[in-house]
Amino acid sequence: MTREEKKSVDKILFLLESDPKTGHIGIAEQLVIITKRVDSIENRHKVIYRVGIVLGGCATFVLGKSWTVIKSWLL
Repeated sequence: MTREEKKSVDKILFLLESDPKTGHIGIAEQLVIITKRVDSIENRHKVIYRVGIVLGGCATFVLGKSWTVIKSWLL
């Protein structure tokens, strides 16, 4: 392997691998970090969506049960 080829391989390995001594984060580790962040955001959105569905269902239930009272107020 020539010197230039060795430098190219070292550059590629530097991008891929993490080096704790220098604090460099490689692509594989960055992918894991980003995946964890995306999963936490998705889970948060799932919770918000479910809470919204429950509140909407409760509001619909209350309006449906008290529909005769609401009609009497309007008429």
